[in-house]
Amino acid sequence: MKKGQIAIFIIIGLFFVGALVFFVWLKSENRIAVSDRECTVDSDCVPDVCCDAKLCVPINEGPDCLGERISQEDDVKCPPGCAGYLGDATGKKFLGCSNDPRGTGSCRCINEKCTPVWQ
Repeated sequence: MKKGQIAIFIIIGLFFVGALVFFVWLKSENRIAVSDRECTVDSDCVPDVCCDAKLCVPINEGPDCLGERISQEDDVKCPPGCAGYLGDATGKKFLGCSNDPRGTGSCRCINEKCTPVWQ
């Protein structure tokens, strides 16, 4: 074989080794991944709607039920026994309505996801 042919085989071999290392790195579980974390503590989660909520979302995606209001009349009014982000008379946030067959629930941070938990 000539020196030129050997050099070409070495270059091709190095290319394949480099490609193999690159693909192994792509499949590695130790790579830094984009986080899908919604929460770290329960208080990071709120009901998804102001009244009779069934789902939970991160607080920055939740409704503005207690936001800056011009007057008390502008606040969200929920049917008796129902609340969401507003909460009950004690200010506790809860899901559903007290007359719902499932009862009421709360938003919890479980495995870094906002999850509804029914009592």
